[in-house]
Amino acid sequence: MVATFPQNPTGFMPDDDYMAEFINILRDSGALLLSDEIYAGLPIDGAPLPNLACRHERAISLHGLSKTCGLPGLRVGWLVTRDQAAMNAIKESKNLFNAYLPAPIEFLTGLALRHEQELKSRNSDIFATSLKAANSFFKRHDNLFAWSPPEAGVLSFPRWLGPGGTKELSDRLIEEVSIALAPSLCFDAGDNHFRVGLCRRSFPEALERLDDFCTTKL
Repeated sequence: MVATFPQNPTGFMPDDDYMAEFINILRDSGALLLSDEIYAGLPIDGAPLPNLACRHERAISLHGLSKTCGLPGLRVGWLVTRDQAAMNAIKESKNLFNAYLPAPIEFLTGLALRHEQELKSRNSDIFATSLKAANSFFKRHDNLFAWSPPEAGVLSFPRWLGPGGTKELSDRLIEEVSIALAPSLCFDAGDNHFRVGLCRRSFPEALERLDDFCTTKL
């Protein structure tokens, strides 16, 4: 079984009651869980890490530096589990490949981890600016979009209320205003939503272009 919390692409984060029921279902099924927690940790004062490996003995938690620390170029992540058989299988598979970090990457990773809180603070500030811009934009265009901010993480999944689907909208935006959206067809979730990531400095500028598109071309 695979889960992702905060959820990609919706930004959903389960509460304690939801998580307790979820873990009971896992225990009853005997399934091994891979818990993708790569978006956990932002904003810095938001929901705590789900860390399902600590809550369920057959869960494997996955995290890394690419999202919350904004360092995808390092390609560094990790797995944690209390299931020794699963960990042994992972190590055995890893040993079949040259899966070792170059020394410069090890150095930069250690440096990033020593400054993890500073990186998260920086990215949380970027998120806060983007969230403010998104709140304002979607309020102005509530005839075209139904939007809820992410409960955790930096992703949300607005619903498109305008003409056509989000694949058509995405194609027009690329061609006419050089904005790329991830339509919900990419997630096998119909054609009425699109994914929004709110942790880029360029996000408010992209919203300005989208605002002009919505005002003058629809």
